[in-house]
Amino acid sequence: MGSVAERFVLPARYEIHKLERHHNRWALAILSHSNIFHQELTDVLYPEDRVARCYQLGQAYYTIDHCIESGYSFGVFDTEFKYKREKSAQKGGELYWDDRNLDVTEAQLLEQMDFPLVSVAMAYDPIDPFDHTKLGPLMTAYPVLGQMAVINNARDLRPEKERLPKGPGERLFRAGTATRVDYEGHGLAKGLAYFLMHHVAQLGFKGVQIDGMHHAMKKIWLNPPAPFMAQLLGEVDSADYEEEVDGKMVKPFFPVSEPLIRVWVSLVPEST
Repeated sequence: MGSVAERFVLPARYEIHKLERHHNRWALAILSHSNIFHQELTDVLYPEDRVARCYQLGQAYYTIDHCIESGYSFGVFDTEFKYKREKSAQKGGELYWDDRNLDVTEAQLLEQMDFPLVSVAMAYDPIDPFDHTKLGPLMTAYPVLGQMAVINNARDLRPEKERLPKGPGERLFRAGTATRVDYEGHGLAKGLAYFLMHHVAQLGFKGVQIDGMHHAMKKIWLNPPAPFMAQLLGEVDSADYEEEVDGKMVKPFFPVSEPLIRVWVSLVPEST
Protein backbone atom coordinates (compact mmCIF):
# COMPACT_ATOMS: atom_id res chain seq x y z
CA MET A 1 0.00 0.00 0.00
CA GLY A 2 2.83 2.38 -0.76
CA SER A 3 0.55 5.06 -2.24
CA VAL A 4 -2.03 5.00 0.54
CA ALA A 5 -0.17 7.35 2.88
CA GLU A 6 0.21 9.96 0.14
CA ARG A 7 -3.40 9.68 -0.99
CA PHE A 8 -4.75 10.24 2.51
CA VAL A 9 -2.41 13.09 3.42
CA LEU A 10 -0.10 11.17 5.74
CA PRO A 11 3.59 12.02 5.83
CA ALA A 12 5.60 9.70 3.57
CA ARG A 13 7.14 7.76 6.46
CA TYR A 14 3.75 6.27 7.39
CA GLU A 15 1.98 3.32 5.77
CA ILE A 16 -1.51 1.91 6.32
CA HIS A 17 -1.84 -1.86 6.52
CA LYS A 18 -4.54 -4.31 7.47
CA LEU A 19 -4.04 -5.58 11.00
CA GLU A 20 -3.20 -9.26 11.42
CA ARG A 21 -3.67 -11.54 14.41
CA HIS A 22 -0.07 -11.08 15.55
CA HIS A 23 -0.74 -7.34 15.93
CA ASN A 24 -3.40 -7.86 18.61
CA ARG A 25 -1.20 -7.13 21.65
CA TRP A 26 0.20 -4.00 20.04
CA ALA A 27 -3.21 -2.68 19.02
CA LEU A 28 -4.64 -3.36 22.46
CA ALA A 29 -1.69 -1.67 24.15
CA ILE A 30 -2.22 1.49 22.06
CA LEU A 31 -5.94 1.53 22.84
CA SER A 32 -5.36 0.84 26.54
CA HIS A 33 -2.61 3.41 27.03
CA SER A 34 -4.51 6.09 25.11
CA ASN A 35 -7.84 5.55 26.85
CA ILE A 36 -6.51 5.18 30.38
CA PHE A 37 -3.90 7.95 30.39
CA HIS A 38 -5.03 10.36 27.68
CA GLN A 39 -8.81 10.47 27.83
CA GLU A 40 -10.38 13.23 29.90
CA LEU A 41 -13.41 11.16 30.87
CA THR A 42 -11.08 8.54 32.34
CA ASP A 43 -9.54 11.22 34.57
CA VAL A 44 -12.93 11.70 36.21
CA LEU A 45 -14.20 8.13 36.19
CA TYR A 46 -11.08 6.16 37.10
CA PRO A 47 -8.56 8.43 38.86
CA GLU A 48 -7.00 5.62 40.91
CA ASP A 49 -4.93 2.54 40.04
CA ARG A 50 -4.47 3.55 36.43
CA VAL A 51 -1.52 1.28 35.75
CA ALA A 52 -3.47 -1.75 36.95
CA ARG A 53 -6.47 -0.70 34.86
CA CYS A 54 -4.25 -0.19 31.81
CA TYR A 55 -2.89 -3.72 32.21
CA GLN A 56 -6.41 -5.04 32.70
CA LEU A 57 -7.73 -3.34 29.58
CA GLY A 58 -4.64 -4.53 27.73
CA GLN A 59 -5.72 -8.13 28.31
CA ALA A 60 -9.27 -7.78 26.95
CA TYR A 61 -8.42 -9.59 23.71
CA TYR A 62 -11.83 -10.78 22.56
CA THR A 63 -13.07 -7.59 20.87
CA ILE A 64 -9.67 -6.85 19.30
CA ASP A 65 -9.38 -10.36 17.91
CA HIS A 66 -12.95 -10.26 16.60
CA CYS A 67 -12.28 -6.97 14.79
CA ILE A 68 -8.98 -8.16 13.34
CA GLU A 69 -10.51 -11.42 12.15
CA SER A 70 -13.28 -9.47 10.43
CA GLY A 71 -10.68 -8.12 8.01
CA TYR A 72 -11.78 -4.49 8.37
CA SER A 73 -9.31 -3.23 10.98
CA PHE A 74 -6.27 -1.23 9.93
CA GLY A 75 -3.25 0.45 11.45
CA VAL A 76 -0.68 3.12 10.65
CA PHE A 77 2.92 1.91 10.76
CA ASP A 78 5.97 4.17 11.08
CA THR A 79 8.51 2.94 8.51
CA GLU A 80 11.22 5.02 10.23
CA PHE A 81 10.47 3.80 13.76
CA LYS A 82 13.58 3.79 15.98
CA TYR A 83 13.69 0.64 18.07
CA LYS A 84 14.92 1.01 21.62
CA ARG A 85 16.07 -2.60 22.03
CA GLU A 86 17.99 -4.96 19.77
CA LYS A 87 15.47 -7.72 20.47
CA SER A 88 12.67 -5.49 19.18
CA ALA A 89 14.58 -4.70 15.99
CA GLN A 90 15.21 -8.39 15.34
CA LYS A 91 11.55 -9.29 15.82
CA GLY A 92 10.08 -6.27 14.04
CA GLY A 93 8.65 -4.94 17.30
CA GLU A 94 7.79 -6.08 20.80
CA LEU A 95 5.66 -5.10 23.81
CA TYR A 96 7.40 -5.30 27.19
CA TRP A 97 4.57 -4.73 29.65
CA ASP A 98 4.75 -6.76 32.86
CA ASP A 99 1.43 -6.70 34.71
CA ARG A 100 3.18 -7.67 37.95
CA ASN A 101 4.95 -4.30 37.98
CA LEU A 102 2.52 -1.68 39.24
CA ASP A 103 5.23 0.88 39.96
CA VAL A 104 5.80 1.91 36.36
CA THR A 105 4.77 5.31 35.09
CA GLU A 106 2.67 6.20 32.07
CA ALA A 107 5.86 7.28 30.30
CA GLN A 108 7.59 3.99 31.07
CA LEU A 109 4.65 2.02 29.70
CA LEU A 110 4.86 4.06 26.52
CA GLU A 111 8.60 3.41 26.25
CA GLN A 112 7.92 -0.33 26.57
CA MET A 113 5.68 -0.17 23.47
CA ASP A 114 8.70 -0.81 21.24
CA PHE A 115 6.93 -1.48 17.94
CA PRO A 116 6.18 0.45 14.72
CA LEU A 117 2.37 0.33 14.91
CA VAL A 118 1.37 3.85 15.98
CA SER A 119 -2.35 4.29 15.26
CA VAL A 120 -5.25 1.86 14.97
CA ALA A 121 -8.81 1.79 13.66
CA MET A 122 -10.78 -1.25 14.78
CA ALA A 123 -13.97 -2.24 12.95
CA TYR A 124 -16.24 -5.18 12.19
CA ASP A 125 -19.29 -6.17 10.16
CA PRO A 126 -22.26 -6.33 12.59
CA ILE A 127 -23.74 -9.22 10.62
CA ASP A 128 -21.17 -11.09 12.74
CA PRO A 129 -21.71 -9.29 16.06
CA PHE A 130 -19.78 -9.46 19.30
CA ASP A 131 -20.67 -12.33 21.62
CA HIS A 132 -21.79 -10.36 24.66
CA THR A 133 -21.00 -13.26 26.97
CA LYS A 134 -17.33 -12.63 26.15
CA LEU A 135 -17.28 -8.89 26.84
CA GLY A 136 -16.81 -9.23 30.60
CA PRO A 137 -13.07 -8.44 30.75
CA LEU A 138 -13.51 -5.36 28.57
CA MET A 139 -16.47 -3.98 30.51
CA THR A 140 -14.78 -4.66 33.83
CA ALA A 141 -11.67 -2.79 32.76
CA TYR A 142 -13.45 0.08 30.98
CA PRO A 143 -17.15 0.15 31.87
CA VAL A 144 -17.69 3.58 30.30
CA LEU A 145 -17.98 1.76 26.96
CA GLY A 146 -21.17 0.13 28.21
CA GLN A 147 -22.46 3.51 29.36
CA MET A 148 -21.70 4.96 25.93
CA ALA A 149 -23.72 2.25 24.20
CA VAL A 150 -26.72 2.91 26.44
CA ILE A 151 -26.48 6.69 25.94
CA ASN A 152 -26.18 6.48 22.16
CA ASN A 153 -28.84 3.82 21.75
CA ALA A 154 -31.27 6.06 23.64
CA ARG A 155 -30.57 9.03 21.36
CA ASP A 156 -30.54 7.10 18.10
CA LEU A 157 -34.05 7.72 16.74
CA ARG A 158 -33.85 5.25 13.85
CA PRO A 159 -36.22 2.28 14.06
CA GLU A 160 -34.44 -0.73 15.52
CA LYS A 161 -34.70 -2.69 12.28
CA GLU A 162 -32.88 0.09 10.40
CA ARG A 163 -29.86 0.02 12.69
CA LEU A 164 -28.67 -3.44 11.72
CA PRO A 165 -27.66 -4.86 8.33
CA LYS A 166 -29.78 -7.20 6.29
CA GLY A 167 -26.74 -9.03 5.00
CA PRO A 168 -22.93 -9.04 5.03
CA GLY A 169 -20.92 -6.21 3.53
CA GLU A 170 -23.62 -3.59 4.09
CA ARG A 171 -22.75 -1.68 7.27
CA LEU A 172 -19.46 -1.30 9.08
CA PHE A 173 -19.29 -0.59 12.81
CA ARG A 174 -16.18 1.09 14.19
CA ALA A 175 -15.10 -0.34 17.52
CA GLY A 176 -12.12 1.57 18.83
CA THR A 177 -9.60 4.09 17.58
CA ALA A 178 -6.41 5.47 19.11
CA THR A 179 -3.05 6.99 18.28
CA ARG A 180 -0.14 6.63 20.66
CA VAL A 181 0.48 9.94 22.40
CA ASP A 182 3.97 10.50 20.97
CA TYR A 183 2.49 10.40 17.45
CA GLU A 184 -0.46 12.73 17.96
CA GLY A 185 -0.75 15.86 15.85
CA HIS A 186 0.25 14.30 12.52
CA GLY A 187 -3.24 13.64 11.17
CA LEU A 188 -2.91 9.87 11.50
CA ALA A 189 -6.42 9.27 12.89
CA LYS A 190 -7.97 11.42 10.16
CA GLY A 191 -6.00 9.76 7.37
CA LEU A 192 -6.82 6.31 8.70
CA ALA A 193 -10.53 7.14 9.03
CA TYR A 194 -10.74 8.51 5.49
CA PHE A 195 -8.84 5.53 4.12
CA LEU A 196 -11.25 3.11 5.79
CA MET A 197 -14.27 4.97 4.36
CA HIS A 198 -12.89 4.73 0.82
CA HIS A 199 -11.77 1.13 1.28
CA VAL A 200 -15.12 -0.25 2.42
CA ALA A 201 -17.01 1.91 -0.09
CA GLN A 202 -15.07 0.10 -2.81
CA LEU A 203 -16.17 -3.18 -1.24
CA GLY A 204 -19.83 -2.14 -1.55
CA PHE A 205 -20.62 -1.09 2.02
CA LYS A 206 -23.42 1.45 2.39
CA GLY A 207 -21.98 3.23 5.39
CA VAL A 208 -19.92 3.34 8.56
CA GLN A 209 -21.20 3.92 12.10
CA ILE A 210 -19.05 5.14 14.97
CA ASP A 211 -19.64 6.09 18.60
CA GLY A 212 -17.22 8.61 20.06
CA MET A 213 -16.42 10.72 23.08
CA HIS A 214 -13.88 13.26 21.89
CA HIS A 215 -13.98 16.62 20.08
CA ALA A 216 -11.34 15.52 17.57
CA MET A 217 -13.32 12.43 16.63
CA LYS A 218 -16.45 14.50 16.11
CA LYS A 219 -14.57 16.87 13.79
CA ILE A 220 -13.15 14.01 11.72
CA TRP A 221 -16.33 12.01 11.35
CA LEU A 222 -18.73 14.88 10.70
CA ASN A 223 -16.48 16.10 7.87
CA PRO A 224 -15.85 13.04 5.68
CA PRO A 225 -14.25 13.37 2.26
CA ALA A 226 -16.54 13.87 -0.74
CA PRO A 227 -18.73 12.28 -1.91
CA PHE A 228 -19.52 10.78 1.50
CA MET A 229 -22.07 12.42 3.81
CA ALA A 230 -22.21 12.39 7.62
CA GLN A 231 -25.29 12.34 9.83
CA LEU A 232 -25.20 13.00 13.57
CA LEU A 233 -27.51 10.37 15.07
CA GLY A 234 -27.16 11.51 18.65
CA GLU A 235 -25.13 13.85 20.82
CA VAL A 236 -24.94 15.01 24.41
CA ASP A 237 -22.26 17.02 26.16
CA SER A 238 -20.65 14.81 28.78
CA ALA A 239 -20.77 17.66 31.32
CA ASP A 240 -24.56 17.90 30.92
CA TYR A 241 -25.41 14.20 30.81
CA GLU A 242 -27.51 13.02 33.76
CA GLU A 243 -28.57 9.59 34.93
CA GLU A 244 -30.39 8.24 37.94
CA VAL A 245 -28.34 6.52 40.63
CA ASP A 246 -30.02 5.31 43.82
CA GLY A 247 -33.00 7.56 43.19
CA LYS A 248 -30.93 10.68 42.57
CA MET A 249 -29.96 12.40 39.34
CA VAL A 250 -26.19 12.65 38.98
CA LYS A 251 -23.76 13.90 36.34
CA PRO A 252 -21.18 11.07 36.19
CA PHE A 253 -18.85 12.81 33.73
CA PHE A 254 -18.95 16.37 35.13
CA PRO A 255 -16.97 18.64 34.77
CA VAL A 256 -15.41 17.13 31.62
CA SER A 257 -17.00 18.55 28.48
CA GLU A 258 -16.66 16.14 25.55
CA PRO A 259 -19.26 15.28 22.89
CA LEU A 260 -20.78 11.83 23.36
CA ILE A 261 -21.79 11.09 19.79
CA ARG A 262 -23.02 8.53 17.31
CA VAL A 263 -22.27 9.30 13.66
CA TRP A 264 -23.35 7.57 10.47
CA VAL A 265 -21.30 8.20 7.34
CA SER A 266 -23.22 7.37 4.16
CA LEU A 267 -20.99 5.92 1.48
CA VAL A 268 -23.84 5.81 -1.05
CA PRO A 269 -26.69 8.32 -1.51
CA GLU A 270 -29.59 8.18 0.96
CA SER A 271 -28.30 5.38 3.18
CA THR A 272 -28.94 5.49 6.94
